[in-house]
Amino acid sequence: MQFEEAAEILRVLANPKRAQIVDVISTEEMHAKELLDYFQISQPTLSHDMKQLQNAGIVNARRAGRYIFYSLNQDRLRAFHSRLGELFFASKHGVARPRRNGTSSSN
Repeated sequence: MQFEEAAEILRVLANPKRAQIVDVISTEEMHAKELLDYFQISQPTLSHDMKQLQNAGIVNARRAGRYIFYSLNQDRLRAFHSRLGELFFASKHGVARPRRNGTSSSN
């Protein structure tokens, strides 16, 4: 996963409602009606949030009859977790390592 992809996931999850949605579906797949009832939001609002989560690759969607079921994309989230570990918990390839002139490369 590239840093740009990780940044997009962070951007999408910066919205508290989307972070809550991820939390709610982290333990089980849920259909849209359950999410609408849980959050007491409108269908267009849920559709917008789910589209953002899907576009970032955080959430998978599958249609079964008239319902859309949502689940977390575990592989994508593992890659994201790994990238954050590389970013925050140092490696010799870290983005904030000092340059030759002594300044940080993250400036």
